[in-house]
Amino acid sequence: MWPMASTTSRVLVGHVVELVNIVLVMSVFAVTGDSFPGYCDMARGGYTMIVYKAVSGVKADVYDVWNNKGVVNEEKLQALNTNSLFKAHYKNRLVDEWREYRPKEVVVVLYAGGSEVLRLVFDGHLSTKTGWFSKERLAFLPYTDLKTASPNYFSIFGDFGRHFFINKMYSSCPGDVGWLAFYSPGKGCSWDMTTEYKIKYSKSSQGENWTTGKVGEAEALAVFVD
Repeated sequence: MWPMASTTSRVLVGHVVELVNIVLVMSVFAVTGDSFPGYCDMARGGYTMIVYKAVSGVKADVYDVWNNKGVVNEEKLQALNTNSLFKAHYKNRLVDEWREYRPKEVVVVLYAGGSEVLRLVFDGHLSTKTGWFSKERLAFLPYTDLKTASPNYFSIFGDFGRHFFINKMYSSCPGDVGWLAFYSPGKGCSWDMTTEYKIKYSKSSQGENWTTGKVGEAEALAVFVD
């Protein structure tokens, strides 16, 4: 048996199902006694577990999946990875049980071509299901300007269908600058006018102009908890 995480109110333990390099696919037992499969990446210095993964191109609003109650593809082992081959979003029950689980740390990771391209680390102590994603809780970030910046949006809900949105400023679309956006189809600016849900992020060490700057596209966004 492998310890997954513990708090004063619950203990999760996992039984190893499969070991591939440093990735564990676990059978996780909740406090109620039932179990569900889970994905654990031991490279992160502990048993950090994916609780949510949103995939670019999937026709489902990523905020609704996160915020609405209920699991999504929790039993699908094909979803328990960090690539986008399984064309559907994933969410397990720990998202809805956020306060009971009490994560110590929350990590957002973007993937492209099967590799990590961006990581943001947040303090999870005494956080809420949506409140952890904030500038005030940032513990690690690759952007040198974000700590001292005053973003006009920094939230999971975001603005105008732009979710997991970290944006520096709006300036009539061509002048919009930011760091991260998972946006919905058919929005108002050329930089997010698309027929698909897509993830964009700044590829430099600072916020970039969404239209002309060093901006990359990711295939999947995963949320890990510890």
